[in-house]
Amino acid sequence: MSAVNRGKSFEGCVQASIEQLDQPNDHVSILRLYDPQGGYAAVSNPCDFIAFKRPQEYWLECKSTHANTLSIYTAPNPKKKKYGAFSNTQWEEMLKASKKDVVAGAVVWWIAHDVTKFIPIQELEKIRNTGAKSIRYDLDIPNSLIIKGRKKRIYFDYDFSEFFEKYQNGC
Repeated sequence: MSAVNRGKSFEGCVQASIEQLDQPNDHVSILRLYDPQGGYAAVSNPCDFIAFKRPQEYWLECKSTHANTLSIYTAPNPKKKKYGAFSNTQWEEMLKASKKDVVAGAVVWWIAHDVTKFIPIQELEKIRNTGAKSIRYDLDIPNSLIIKGRKKRIYFDYDFSEFFEKYQNGC
């Protein structure tokens, strides 16, 4: 029996949590990028969301997994993605954006462990370059941040205040 895919609902929780921070003087906004379903050729986006909180831009890709690990490596095959749970476009474009003062990375929810972390793409790249094929929920990753939240039944109401505070001047 396979586990229920909670990815789209998780993305909705992240978006709603960030939108809650948009108070008159905070100037927080979040844009959901179109997500092509079915893998249409030549249609891909670098991430799920682009968020803004002056003066910083954030590119966020949401990933959820029932496993203890999140895959960041796929065996070489030129026709398929090579970054595990990430598409080639997501990984490569977020890495490129991170070199232009954009905070880019993954918001990962390890469902079975109730752990949600933001991991900058530069840190994921460093880990992958060591030969690692996945990252564990309890791995201490430099410059990452556990996103705190209040659990409802299954999903969380997250508090992204600490996230925006930590990364307001880049990674």
